Amino acid sequence: MTLVDEGVGTQNYMAPECESGAGAPITSAADLYSAGKLLWSAVTGWFAFAREAPAFQAKSMNTIFPDAPRLWHLQQAFLYTIRQDPANRWKTAQSALRATARIEELVAAGYPPLRQLYQKMCPICGVGTLRDFDGSHMVFGNPGLRGIAKLQCTVCGYCFPVNLSRLQESIKEMESAN
Repeated sequence: MTLVDEGVGTQNYMAPECESGAGAPITSAADLYSAGKLLWSAVTGWFAFAREAPAFQAKSMNTIFPDAPRLWHLQQAFLYTIRQDPANRWKTAQSALRATARIEELVAAGYPPLRQLYQKMCPICGVGTLRDFDGSHMVFGNPGLRGIAKLQCTVCGYCFPVNLSRLQESIKEMESAN
């Protein structure tokens, strides 16, 4: 803000609280918002958009890059940067750096993004799909745990107990804007 209460910045990259007349205090959360927009723009090669909703819907990583699931992990970074309400962003740059280092570790280690798990792709071999496990009562007990899906990979045979409703909630959270 200038002395005459004018906002200065590139419209599609600055946080909502930086706009003229917004009235909200401007903190380091505004910088994290802009950093999220810059990261999104650098990864996609496109100019940023006015608000956050596109980053979680039509312009989410899994929509833009359906064949590059490793990039889908970046949705976590956008979940805590490109948010209208500063309270929904990381509180400090240190928090953002720790979290993005963790995202980098997940990608480097080959962990699948949550959306890929929900599509029932095997996180162990990365080739097979997860199907209902007929012999689950021998591994997971009889009766099985309530609300837990019992899945087995069609290629490597690995078995998984998965709370699909919790997984779906997590994905929905990552796809929703304020």
